[in-house]
This record gives sequence, structure tokens and C-alpha cells, in this order.
Amino acid sequence: MPPDLPLEILPRLSLKVSRRVNAGGILVLGLVLALTTVDQMHRHDVACTLCIMQRITFIGIAVGLSLNLRFGARVSHYVIAILSAVAGAMIAARQVLMQITPDLRTHSTPPFEPVAYSWAVTLFASLIAGGALLMLIDRQPAIFRRRRRLSLSGIAALFVICVLTLVNGLSTLVECGAGSCPEEPPTFRLLHEVPALPPWLDHLAMVLPH
Repeated sequence: MPPDLPLEILPRLSLKVSRRVNAGGILVLGLVLALTTVDQMHRHDVACTLCIMQRITFIGIAVGLSLNLRFGARVSHYVIAILSAVAGAMIAARQVLMQITPDLRTHSTPPFEPVAYSWAVTLFASLIAGGALLMLIDRQPAIFRRRRRLSLSGIAALFVICVLTLVNGLSTLVECGAGSCPEEPPTFRLLHEVPALPPWLDHLAMVLPH
């Protein structure tokens, strides 16, 4: 049985290339989150629970890549990204099965949505493969594994993903409220749970000059 090949014979990314690759990955994830959010707003739709969970896994992948940017590339950081991608792939596969198996389908969907779910599975699978490859070749020396100043592209990537994480967090809170989120939320729950103004306060608001 041939011996295992030493890792030293594999190509190694330079620190600059490693940081650019991780920043680029974060920006791609930010683009995916932005497109899904814009599409939801354009269609005046309410995101399903499985869709929200997939967005969380995208954010989990971005967290792993962000740790690489801030503290240097480590196997543990890539493991966070890969495990998040595995969870996302399982959730997206569940959505695909719901469309091709009538017994599992709980709602009617527009014609393009099953295709979007299939693309989501493909994207998560690509992220898993890419993360595994980077885990092999992105081996930075210990001297580089410390907190470092971020480049302009790194700052932009972290800013984009932080803003999109905040937007998705707030939209999920408005949609699901403080309790558990139903599988298919019919509307934004928090907006309908806001109590009405007391009669005296409502009257005061009407008589006050505007």
C-alpha cells in the first residue's frame, strides 16, 4: 500500500492570495444574500422557514471565511464554513424533495422556485468542495496566524456581510416575531401583533397639530 503523500508537495497559497480568496468568497455570499432579499421584496413575498435557515447557513459560511481574514487561515475556520455548507445543502435538498414528492409538498410554488432550490443545492455542494480544497492548500505558517490589519477588500467584504446579516436578522424578527416561525409564514407576524393605541392616546394624536 503506497504511503500517504506529504502535504508539503501540495501547492500553498500565499498570504495575499489567501486573503483575496476569502474576501472574494464573502462578497459572493453577500451577493447571494442580497439577491434573495431583493427578490423577496420585489415579489412582496414572505420567506419560508427553510429559506431563512439557508440564509443562516450562508452567514455561517461567511463567519468561517471572516475568521480567516482576521486571524489567518486555519483548518478550524474552514471546518465552520464546510459544516455550515453541509447544513445548507441538506436544507436545500429537503426543499427539492418537497417539490418532486407531492406527499411532502405543503404549498404551491411558482414554476421557477424548484429550479432555484436545485441551484441552491449545487451552490452548497460547490462551497463544500471549494472549502475542502482550500483546507488542503491554504496552510499559512504559524507566524501569519495572528490578528492582522484588514485590507480595503477585506473591510468591504466584512462590512457587506455584516449589513446583510443585520437586514436578514431584522426581517426574520418582523416575519416570525419573538416565538417560533411557522413552516410557511402567511404574513409578517410582528406587524400584526403590534397592539392598537389606547383610545385616549389615539384621540391625542388626532388633535395635536401636525
